[in-house]
Amino acid sequence: MSFRQILKRILTPPLFVLAAAYVLFEDTILHWAPLAMREITRWRVVAWLESKMAQLPPYPALLLFVVPIALLFPVKLLALWFIAAGHAITGLIIILLAKTLSTALGAWLYRVLRPTLGTLPWFVKIETWVFAWRDRLYAYVRSLRAWQAMTAGIAKAKAWLRRRFAGLRRRPKEPPPTDPI
Repeated sequence: MSFRQILKRILTPPLFVLAAAYVLFEDTILHWAPLAMREITRWRVVAWLESKMAQLPPYPALLLFVVPIALLFPVKLLALWFIAAGHAITGLIIILLAKTLSTALGAWLYRVLRPTLGTLPWFVKIETWVFAWRDRLYAYVRSLRAWQAMTAGIAKAKAWLRRRFAGLRRRPKEPPPTDPI
């Protein structure tokens, strides 16, 4: 067995775990972030801000799209520093919060600015390439037996929890007791 094969055999399982965790985390954020943003965009200030952002020309919109997400990069580096300094839990929490915030913010900005950014032909080419690459990666991870077993286990756990707590949600209100006298 060659060194490359040995290295592949050693690195594949942890990399699969990381890829699966990333896909699951990203799916979760991309599911809940729009729901949260739908509520937040009901605020007048946010609705006004969205209308102003939608009116931006393409390159200022691009700058607005890239800068906030890029500003979170140093926060992620800070998290890695915490991990290297022996504060793994703190670093992991910072990474998860930064990832959640950057993904939610990026998804919101993308939704608002996409019509303007779509007028830039090079942006559309890059966007098409990125989404095709992401879709291939997600399809590969989802095709693995370990992923399918994990999602089946999660579905079973969700179904069990729904059955277990279904009575708590739909318990009919009983009328107040009447005095027989």
